[in-house]
Amino acid sequence: MKTITSSEARCRRRCPRLHHLQYQQLYRPAKVSAALASGTVWHLWREGKPGQVDDPYENAKLEAMNALYPSRDYEVLGVEVSFRIPLLNPATMRASRTWEIAGVIDKIVRIGGLVFVLDHKTSGENITPGSRFWQRLALDTQMSVYVMAAEAMGYDIAGFYYDVVGKPGIKPHKATPEEKRKTKKDGSYYASVRLEDETPQEYGQRCLEAIQAEPERYYQLQDYARTEGQLRDCMADLWAQALEIHSSSRAGLHPRNPEACMQYGECPFWAHCAYGEELEGNERFVKIACAHPEVEERRVL
Repeated sequence: MKTITSSEARCRRRCPRLHHLQYQQLYRPAKVSAALASGTVWHLWREGKPGQVDDPYENAKLEAMNALYPSRDYEVLGVEVSFRIPLLNPATMRASRTWEIAGVIDKIVRIGGLVFVLDHKTSGENITPGSRFWQRLALDTQMSVYVMAAEAMGYDIAGFYYDVVGKPGIKPHKATPEEKRKTKKDGSYYASVRLEDETPQEYGQRCLEAIQAEPERYYQLQDYARTEGQLRDCMADLWAQALEIHSSSRAGLHPRNPEACMQYGECPFWAHCAYGEELEGNERFVKIACAHPEVEERRVL
């Protein structure tokens, strides 16, 4: 059986060429992006596991976020729950003979006597209620898949919770470059001149103070429900994407999407697509053993 995950579907929507390189050619950047590394560490902490990123300033930010993280009152029924469910034809509701959907649910919890899927997120966006971050959830494939998977495992799911932590947008203060250090007539520096970089500890304290001043900007726990129609629409979207993947693979055609190249900073494959940079033997990339390591490591037999 071929496997599709929510992450793969998101990648395919972003750019067919990126999907081909990552999920069919199995190339991945050798260096994990700062945002992805931070998100991974945050998930580890929510599971009670140790973890750190390489950047001491990013660690200081995460520690400030964690120091003020509010306690959550729920009963945990499952953590890092792996699943594999059939991909259904939306016209007939019959299972595909080729594709299945797989993934890992952060948590299944009981709140107020009802059972929910819960997902931890970190975001640099505005996460206050009513923002675009929450508006996009109406079409979020991942949580719809999680709800369907949990129900397939026998849980009576009332909906899902997003436990979201906003990342302070403030940057570490750096020392003023020597050529820009202006002095007064008496030879002393102006107050705006910094002679040394801010330490990670000082930066972490500023992050802590920013969070304390406006906690609603940095911590949100919101619940949502999915109707049968929304779940069916999600399955139809995934079915259509599986058809597209199959068709483009047979034709050997994987079009580029220039609009996505700089969508989240420069795409790591930009030089390859634009100028033919070789991937084989390139130290900036590695080849992984399988397309979905996050699922295969927890494979349910």
